Amino acid sequence: MSGAKHPAGGRRAILLGLIVVTALAVSQAGTLIALAEAPVDAPGPPSTDGVQPVIVETRSSSDDCGVLGFTQGISISGDGQVSSGDLTVTVTGYNSPIGFADWSATLPIPAVYVKAGPSGGNLFDDPVGDTDDQDLHTPQKATGDYYGVSHLAFCWDDAPLEPDLTIATTNDPDGGVLNGDSITYTLAVANEGDATATDVAVTDQLPAGVAFANATPGCTQSRGMVTCALGDIGAGASLDVDITVTVDEAFCGAIVNAADVSASNENDQAIGNNGSDTVMNSVECRLSSPPDLQVTKSSNADGTLHVGDDFLYTISVTNVGDEEATGVELVDVMPAGALNVGVPPFPTFAGEDCTVTSSVPEPGGVPYAEVRCGPISLGPGASESVTIKVIVSGGVCGQVTNVVDVEGANEPAANVGADNHAEATDQIACVPRIRLRKNGPPRAHVGDTITYVFAVTNTGGLDLSNIDLSDPKCDAGAPTLVENADGDDVLEVDEEWGFECRHMITTGDGDPVHNQARVTGDHEGGTVSDTDTHDVSVLHPRIELEKTATPTSGPSGTLIAYTYTITNTGDTPLFDISVDDDMIGHVGVIPMLAVDGIVQLTSEITLGSSPITNNATAGGSDALGAFVSDDASATVTVVAGEGGGNGPGGGSPFTGSDAGDQGAWILVLAALGSALLMASRRRSDARG
Repeated sequence: MSGAKHPAGGRRAILLGLIVVTALAVSQAGTLIALAEAPVDAPGPPSTDGVQPVIVETRSSSDDCGVLGFTQGISISGDGQVSSGDLTVTVTGYNSPIGFADWSATLPIPAVYVKAGPSGGNLFDDPVGDTDDQDLHTPQKATGDYYGVSHLAFCWDDAPLEPDLTIATTNDPDGGVLNGDSITYTLAVANEGDATATDVAVTDQLPAGVAFANATPGCTQSRGMVTCALGDIGAGASLDVDITVTVDEAFCGAIVNAADVSASNENDQAIGNNGSDTVMNSVECRLSSPPDLQVTKSSNADGTLHVGDDFLYTISVTNVGDEEATGVELVDVMPAGALNVGVPPFPTFAGEDCTVTSSVPEPGGVPYAEVRCGPISLGPGASESVTIKVIVSGGVCGQVTNVVDVEGANEPAANVGADNHAEATDQIACVPRIRLRKNGPPRAHVGDTITYVFAVTNTGGLDLSNIDLSDPKCDAGAPTLVENADGDDVLEVDEEWGFECRHMITTGDGDPVHNQARVTGDHEGGTVSDTDTHDVSVLHPRIELEKTATPTSGPSGTLIAYTYTITNTGDTPLFDISVDDDMIGHVGVIPMLAVDGIVQLTSEITLGSSPITNNATAGGSDALGAFVSDDASATVTVVAGEGGGNGPGGGSPFTGSDAGDQGAWILVLAALGSALLMASRRRSDARG
C-alpha cells in the first residue's frame, strides 16, 4: 500500500451495490441468507457532509475493509491518529457509548466503516473521497438510540500507476502582428502521472492565415498539420516543442491556435487534459490603399559652406500604399546661383541614369541646375534613393534651401500632399560680390544709334559703396544711372541699379561691334568687380538684279520672254522683295531671300514694229526695315521679214519705220561698196 492515491474503485462500488441490493431483496422476500438476518436496526441520518450510511455486516473486525471489498484499510478505537504511508487519519469526538465520531485525513478517504451492534455497522461511502467529516454514527436501534462504537475502519483501494499527460501552448509575440511577421508557438508537454508515458506525440493543426516555417527537430508538417514524435516521457518529466509560422501577406483577422498530446498507454480517464489552451494573435484588417508616395531629403554638409565646397544630397522615395506606383518621377531644382551639380558620380535612380540640365539664362538671369529622375515603378512598401553631388558656386550666400518633389502617374490626388515634397537647408558663407549684366540690340546698321542697358546687382553678403561703371562704347562717357529704388549711394545686399548709355555705329566699330563694360564697388575689406560684354551684329543689306530678254531681236509679233535674276549679295536676309517692270508692271514678290540666295522671275511681251528698251527694279528690306534696291534693263531690236517690208523672209535690221532714214542708210552702204571696189582695183594695178 502506498497511501498516496485513494480513488474510488469501480470494483468496490459494484460490491457495495450488490450488498445493498442483496439486503433489500432478502428483506422483501423474507428469505434468510447466510450473510445476515433481516436487520431490525436502521442506518440513521447522514453525516455532516451529507453521506448516507448503509448497514453492512462484516462479521470479522480484523479485516473490515477486506470484507467490504477494499484492498487497503486501517482501524482506530478512540480519539487519536493512525497512519499508513502518506496517509494520516485523526479521529476526534469519539464517544463509544453514544455511537458518534468525527475524523480528518491527509488524503481523500472513499469509505469509513463505523462498527457496532448486532447488525454489523454503518458504511459511509463517498466515491469521490473526502478528507474530513463529522457526526458519523453506528446503526440506530429500534428505540432510536445508537449502539456504542466498537471501532472505525478507513478503507481505500491502491490505484494502479498511470501516466497523465498535460499540454500548454504559448505564443511569442502575443496580441497584434503584421503580415509577414513570425509567430513561435511553444508547446509545453508534462507527464503529471506516476508512470512513464510511451510513444508520446504532439499534433498541431495550424490555423488559417499562417504558413509553417520551422519546428523543433522530430517534427514534420503536411498540409498544415504539424506532428512531433517525442518518444517516452517519464513520470514528472516535461519538455517543450517550438513551432514557428509566418503570417500570410494577404490575411487579416484572428489567428487562434491550440495543440494536442497523446500517449499509447494513457487510459481514457486521464485524457481530459490532453488538449492545450488556445492562444490568439490578430492581424488588423485594412482596405487596400492606392499608391502613396513619400519623399525625404538630407544633406551631409558639415557646418558653413564656402565657394568650391562639395557635398551630397540623398533623396529617398517610398511607396507606403498597398498597390504598385507607376510613372514615379522626382525633380530637384538647385537653388539659383548657389549650387551646381557635380559629376562624377552621375546620379542614378533605381539603376537608371537621371537627367541633369543647366540653364542658360537670358542676360540678367541667374543660372540654375535641375536633376530629373524616372519614371520608375515602386511596389507596395518599396523604396529607392538617389545621391546627388553638388558644388557651391557662390552666386548667393546665407541660408539656401533645396527642394525636391515627387509624383506618380497613378497616385490619386487625395494622396498627393506635403509628403510629396522635401527640403534640405544649408548655410553658405556670405562674401562681398557684385554682378554686372549688359544688354542691347542684337543687330544694327552703320549710322544707327543704339542704347546699351546695364544692371548692377549686389549678389554678395555685404553692402557696397562707390559704385563705378565704365564702358568705352558709351558716346557720352560713363553710363547714366536711371534706376535706384531707395535713392541712396549704397548698393545694399540684393539691391539692383539700372544704367543706360547710347552709341552710334560707325564703320570703325567693326562687325560685330564688341565691347566690355566693367563695374567696381567698395566694401570695408576692399573692392569687388565684375565685367560683362555685348555684341551687336552690323547688317549690310544688298541686292542685285539682272534682266535678260529671249530672243534679243525678231520681227514684229515675236513673243519676248524676260528673265529677272535677283541675288542677295548682302550679309542679312531680305524680306518682301518686289520686282517691277516699267513696261510690263508688277512682276512678282519674293517673301524672303536668304544671304547668297538667288530667285528668278519671268514675264512676256509681244514685239511690235519698234525696238524695245525697258527697265526693271527689285527692292526689299532687312530685319531692321532698311530698304535696298537695284535696277536692270534689256533691249530688243526689230528686223524686217524676207522680200522687204514687214513680210516674211530675210531683211535688214532697223530701229524705226521712217523711209528717209532707210534711204540714207542705202546711200551710205552704196558709197561704202564703191570705195571698196576702187581700193580693190588699185591693189590689182600695183601687182601688175
